[in-house]
Amino acid sequence: MQTVIQKSGQNPRPGTAQKLIQAVLIAVIATLGTALHAQPTLESLANPGPYQVAYYNQLPGVEEYSGATLYFPANRGTDFGGVAIAPGFTESQENIEWWGRKLASYGFAVLVLDTNNPRDDPQMR
Repeated sequence: MQTVIQKSGQNPRPGTAQKLIQAVLIAVIATLGTALHAQPTLESLANPGPYQVAYYNQLPGVEEYSGATLYFPANRGTDFGGVAIAPGFTESQENIEWWGRKLASYGFAVLVLDTNNPRDDPQMR
């Protein structure tokens, strides 16, 4: 390794200590990024998220759907993303309610609804 003594006011040249420091910083950031954003495993996907889940199912009736349950993170502030989930053809919200609990435990507000008729075409959902 070559050591370069730099006088005040000079720009560093390629191959200097600054390039080495940059390379070390890039390696450290890449290592931390990999550790912080590890790939999910089957075990981690099976576990609930960090938030407690609450739900509300006394929503006002509307003609677009027959019923719904709103799941939300109970111990999180008021700012969070939202998702609406409709059941598949011939299904009901009971078959997909686990999505509401799961996503709410990770910080999302989730509206799980029933269609007016389980045989509604996809355009009607």
